[in-house]
Amino acid sequence: MSTEAAGWRGWVAAILGVALGLTLGACASDGGDVDDPTATRSVTAADFATGLAEKPRGATGVERSAGVGTDARVGETSARKGIDDARAVVGEPPGPMARDADRDTPPPPLSGPGLGTVDVVVGQINGRPVYASDFFAPMDARLRAAARTMTRSEWLDEMRKSVRGALVDKLRDELLLAEFESSLTPEMKRGLLAFAEDLRGNIVRGFTGSRDLAGRRLLEQEGLTLDEKVKAERDRVIIIEQLRKVLGDRAYVSWREVVLEYERLYGAFNPAGKARVRLIQAPMRDAERVDRVRAALAAGEDFAAVATRESAFNADKGGLLEVALEGPYEQATIFGASPLNDAAHALSPGQVSEPIEFRGSMCWIRFDGVERKPGLPLYDAQLLLYEALQTDRFNDEQRRYFTQLKARSSLSDEEKMLDRLQRLAVERYLGAAQVTPAPAATPR
Repeated sequence: MSTEAAGWRGWVAAILGVALGLTLGACASDGGDVDDPTATRSVTAADFATGLAEKPRGATGVERSAGVGTDARVGETSARKGIDDARAVVGEPPGPMARDADRDTPPPPLSGPGLGTVDVVVGQINGRPVYASDFFAPMDARLRAAARTMTRSEWLDEMRKSVRGALVDKLRDELLLAEFESSLTPEMKRGLLAFAEDLRGNIVRGFTGSRDLAGRRLLEQEGLTLDEKVKAERDRVIIIEQLRKVLGDRAYVSWREVVLEYERLYGAFNPAGKARVRLIQAPMRDAERVDRVRAALAAGEDFAAVATRESAFNADKGGLLEVALEGPYEQATIFGASPLNDAAHALSPGQVSEPIEFRGSMCWIRFDGVERKPGLPLYDAQLLLYEALQTDRFNDEQRRYFTQLKARSSLSDEEKMLDRLQRLAVERYLGAAQVTPAPAATPR
């Protein structure tokens, strides 16, 4: 293995090291309390050029621990996930990688009902044709099975959602890849080819080192050829790195923002308490009842039991009154009437008030106490807040970034592509007779 190839493999390992730390970066503290996963050294296009001199001979490649990896399509959400199941191994797998994007002929068509094939170009992204057969391949089995079990209306809803989501993902992934590749020099491109060779070898090693076995199993399990799997894995790393490089600094969240968010959501992290008081209300015209209550309480009988037997207020609940607290108990309105409210505020938990004359009744109040669910202090809530704030900011920046990419890219009309794909889906999975009326593209 040449020193140049080893250098490029070392650079690729550096990219994966970035992805392994966190989705978009390694952590660095801000103020000592909150880690910032975006505060890390950016891997730029210039690093391709320096990798050859900086990395020693025998640098490592990357091997998928599961052999075949995960879903090959990288979208708005999956592009942000780290490659946590990767590990470094030594090796120099042979063999070049064929790039689907560079092929001159369309892929083999998918066969099925209706008119039989969907090997048509539905649009283009930066000059690269979008073949319907490629597009439907990842969802083919699912849509086919759904067509057998769902009603037509249910299937159309499911299909429209799946097709729109997949088209958005494809547009974003292709634009990100084009943006990344536009900055590559010939030397950098050779480095990517070396990276792809390492990926190929790692995938093959996951299938006992047999290329034939790897190819068969990948087709069975994921519907991908070995070349397609290698390209998907390579593109996934590129997309993660491109998003991290461009959006990492923009998604920065400061400690002050975390504190302000905690204060804004204080009630959510510290649920309001609930005051529990009990009231015995005995009409003064019923002197015998008033005397019975006095005697029972003086004898130490349980307040709730006396209230159940004698009170004109909530007797079935032992005179219980529960009041939600938004602040301290002493400032809460327990009773609308001042004499009762003031008496309740003067009590300690478990204490019973003196008899209170109020509107023709004799009243006794007992304060049972305040129930509060355990709150979450800022120290424990900071990571949740930080991640939520960073996710929101990242999504906002990502939307703006993709809008800019689309504005300067060569794309077919997105809604027309969507309409063509939905019509082809109906034709393929429900039959040609079902195409009219065709599913309309839902405006966003």
